[in-house]
Amino acid sequence: MIFDNLFCKKSDEENKRTPSFSVVFNKRFGNYLTDRNGRSLYCSWEFDVEENKYKLNLINRSGNNRLGIWHIFYEENIMVPSAFKKKDFFNIRRPDGLMQTTYKGCPLYYYGNDLNPGDIKGEGINGKWFVVKIKKSDF
Repeated sequence: MIFDNLFCKKSDEENKRTPSFSVVFNKRFGNYLTDRNGRSLYCSWEFDVEENKYKLNLINRSGNNRLGIWHIFYEENIMVPSAFKKKDFFNIRRPDGLMQTTYKGCPLYYYGNDLNPGDIKGEGINGKWFVVKIKKSDF
């Protein structure tokens, strides 16, 4: 996983046997996706005025969309919980050459100010960042 490993409380051996993701319930947001340590995962959407709809927004390391406080989530060996569909999770090579894990085509990110498992401080930032909400039909 590309991040600061600050929240990795399990050993590497335990992580190999533990699903990469979990679903957590929050009264305000409902069910949402976290990593195996309970860290909230986000997706960025941007409204396209010309097409009158939201589109996925891949944040680049340079230019106007610097990663900054948003950190790429990458799990090399994705272990999908049995309730999920394996085909919904995939790793991509980004235009900047880094690898990133996606869920249903959505590149996954951490928010740098989420300091504890269960924090959801990045929700709604700039009207583009949202925790990955999970519906019952996703199982």
